[in-house]
Amino acid sequence: PIVSEGVAHFVSAGVQGSISSSAAVRFRASTPDIKPQTLIVDLAGCLPGESPFEGEVCLQCEAGTYGLDGEACLPCPKYHTCPGGTAVMLNEGFWKANDEDLSGPIYTCSPG
Repeated sequence: PIVSEGVAHFVSAGVQGSISSSAAVRFRASTPDIKPQTLIVDLAGCLPGESPFEGEVCLQCEAGTYGLDGEACLPCPKYHTCPGGTAVMLNEGFWKANDEDLSGPIYTCSPG
């Protein structure tokens, strides 16, 4: 680290751990007159459209699946196309009253 006026500036630092966990990071100086400091770091969970893999990395939901909560990738609902991530698109030729409701009724469009 670069130290200037009693402040240490780290060019690069990283914390690695399990998804949605906390880690204690301890900083120590090479001089005995500076007390060690501990910082608790909360590691983020997966983003929507991702799911945890072996508790260590987040993987994007694959084509044919979708994820809205960052916890799991779900199979694409019937009459929908899911290219991966959070996208869920109703197939051509169908409609529904509420696009946000993935379990609501789906209707076939009348030819016209």
